Amino acid sequence: MAEEMRVSKRTGRHTDEVKMLEVKRSQCPGFQSFYADNVQMSVNFYGVSVLLGEVVEVDETAIHVSDRARVHISPEYAVELHRLLGDQIEKYRVNFGEIRHSKPAGQKGSTPGTE
Repeated sequence: MAEEMRVSKRTGRHTDEVKMLEVKRSQCPGFQSFYADNVQMSVNFYGVSVLLGEVVEVDETAIHVSDRARVHISPEYAVELHRLLGDQIEKYRVNFGEIRHSKPAGQKGSTPGTE
């Protein structure tokens, strides 16, 4: 099934045209895939930054994280990422059951299994 995206052409404050376009994907030469179990996010007027890392060691005094990548996205795509993550988490729960929470509410960062 081909992936499609709704696109709107805007001029000023008015939307001129809305249409569906096929998304054609290819991997750039430097494409990487990696595991992440630590996430930090920051937001400013222009967008959202997501820092992905992997916990490499936990000792008596610290959680040692190796930062793997930082991704910067627009506020519009942050909203879409939020929706997509919610959809996928719901599908996971239906298929595999509830997901344990990795940290108390309000705690900065996310490292599952280190509470």
